[in-house]
Amino acid sequence: MKRNGYVTLCALVLLALTLLAGCGLPAPADSGEDGPSGSTGFLDEKKAMYLAKQDMDGNVLFTLGKEEAEAFFLAYFDGSDSLEGELFVNTDGLTPACQYVITQDQTILAGQTEPQSAEEILRFTLYEDSDAVTMQVSASAVSGMDADWLDGLLQFSYQGDAEDTAYLRSCTQEDVADAA
Repeated sequence: MKRNGYVTLCALVLLALTLLAGCGLPAPADSGEDGPSGSTGFLDEKKAMYLAKQDMDGNVLFTLGKEEAEAFFLAYFDGSDSLEGELFVNTDGLTPACQYVITQDQTILAGQTEPQSAEEILRFTLYEDSDAVTMQVSASAVSGMDADWLDGLLQFSYQGDAEDTAYLRSCTQEDVADAA
């Protein structure tokens, strides 16, 4: 009888864990009927997104806010087109040209009326004379994981589209505004 009770308890625990695991699933993708949206992976679609192009010294070359940043991100970094090329490209020996840093507003906590600051979610590095792109996911973008040791594990390089990477290396804020 004790064995049946143990088996029943294990089955109930397994059932509860299975049901709870579904609670963390992301919401289905927006249809896009009410504005630009799509699969943004680690990004929280309910928070404002910002994008900054930086040189390798960290100097900001230009920034995009909210709707512009989301449209630019979906056009060049959403992954559906970019990942058709070779994955896990070796970037050793390549010279970094620029970076695109994606940030989002922090979660509004009790007693706050607006976000206190933005936090880095993704960083894309482009290289001179190469179509390689390195994507690094910030450890803070992974829910419940705020550990520095994750940073090296949350990056990979892939072969981007030649036309897109050439544009991304050379584009200015004026180019982005003209394209919109």
